[in-house]
Amino acid sequence: MSQATAILGLGLIGSSLARAFKQRAAELTGRVIVYDRKPEVLRQALADGSADEAYQLDQMDSAGTDFTPLKDCGAVFICTPVAVIPRLAQAVAARTAALITDVGSVKAPLLTQLEGLRYIGGHPMAGSERVGYACGRASLFEDAIYVFCPPAGREQDPQVLADTAWLSALAAAIGASPLVLAAERHDEAVAAISHLPHVVASGLVNTAVGRQDDLRQRLAAGGFRDITRIASSDPELWSGICLQNRGPLLRQLAACIRQLDDFRHALTERDAEALSRYFAQARDSRDRLPDTDSRGSLQAEALLTAEISDRPGELGRLATLLGEAGISIRNMGIRHARPYEGGRLSVYLADPADLRRASALLRQAGYDCE
Repeated sequence: MSQATAILGLGLIGSSLARAFKQRAAELTGRVIVYDRKPEVLRQALADGSADEAYQLDQMDSAGTDFTPLKDCGAVFICTPVAVIPRLAQAVAARTAALITDVGSVKAPLLTQLEGLRYIGGHPMAGSERVGYACGRASLFEDAIYVFCPPAGREQDPQVLADTAWLSALAAAIGASPLVLAAERHDEAVAAISHLPHVVASGLVNTAVGRQDDLRQRLAAGGFRDITRIASSDPELWSGICLQNRGPLLRQLAACIRQLDDFRHALTERDAEALSRYFAQARDSRDRLPDTDSRGSLQAEALLTAEISDRPGELGRLATLLGEAGISIRNMGIRHARPYEGGRLSVYLADPADLRRASALLRQAGYDCE
């Protein structure tokens, strides 16, 4: 399955896949053929080497798209909004016998609608509130879980097994951790840990600062911005996701509302013990989660935090100290308490065994670190 691989849609995920395939998995994917509705994006993909061939995509009228170049593809990745995936998948299947997969965050409805096609649902648990081709990067999938959902009842079919194995190998090649799940289990899980948080984050923003309250906006510091970051996501994309995963999301919303009702009752009754239990349960559950970066599975023992001032070159100085000591950094992120006043830097090390040495090195250089 290495003659060619196609990607339909070059937003954040699609463009990141294209880059990752070219840079890290060329032996598995072969030539990379891309489709997008924006001519300027297609030109950019060809210019920066993310694609070998590029064609115009009409998401709203698949009959208006020439899918002839897909004839010899081994696999087609559909990276468009969930609502248009079935229509595109049917059109693609009429032109090629290739494996069809997608990156949407809802799986059971798609598997039902695409029954009979050579289709395996896919969902890389990676992303950002940022969108568009320019935001894509080959490293997006590093340490992320990449879920694959084969058709129910056909998990042991030889073709399905072979396709799932190839997808899993490809996910591993681009740095992700493949995980095969039943579609219903996937949809219930993402309703709780992805879809509900988007709804709640949007509700917090609408409640707290949605009325153009200058004082609230000025006071909204790092904590509020952190927990509402995902409210900046694409509104049309997320309304479609919520509708597609309506049943599981409604169940999770009901559970969340019960939690808030319990809290409201305890607050109304001035029940300090119940309020304390509410916060303690959340703290304990949160503390049991593996400490991660924004994508998936970096463990707590690989994390170092340090106070850093807002001075030119300060971040480079810290990175140089570690680099010259042979300590590899996998990822970094900074949390500001207030703009332009420094903040707390999180440094994820590639090797947890380096943690103690890195901490000692930074303390010796004058950093307050944990």
